[in-house]
Amino acid sequence: MIIVGLLYPAVVHFGLLGAAGVVVSGSLVAVLMQVFWCRRIVDLKLGAYMRCHLSGLLLALPIILTSVVLWLFRIDHPIYVLGIEAFVFVATFIAGFFTWNRVRLLPATT
Repeated sequence: MIIVGLLYPAVVHFGLLGAAGVVVSGSLVAVLMQVFWCRRIVDLKLGAYMRCHLSGLLLALPIILTSVVLWLFRIDHPIYVLGIEAFVFVATFIAGFFTWNRVRLLPATT
């Protein structure tokens, strides 16, 4: 409902950036509502939930930094951007996969 109500004014005032902002904001609100509803049902601890997402946020950091560096150096040719971002994505995925396996295979400490 938030998206429907705010989409037209955002597009009129901010163009495509406004439309994207409304969609991202609406998705964020939906995720937060789901987290708070799950908290009531299964006694979800918010700190534990955020710790689960920390590794994913850290793995997104190289992709975000690559985008910023490409933007700063004004590299905007689609083939270069897609190629470099795809390479960084695959490298990050492989690094995350090996890190996950290493952590999972470590013996449990008591």
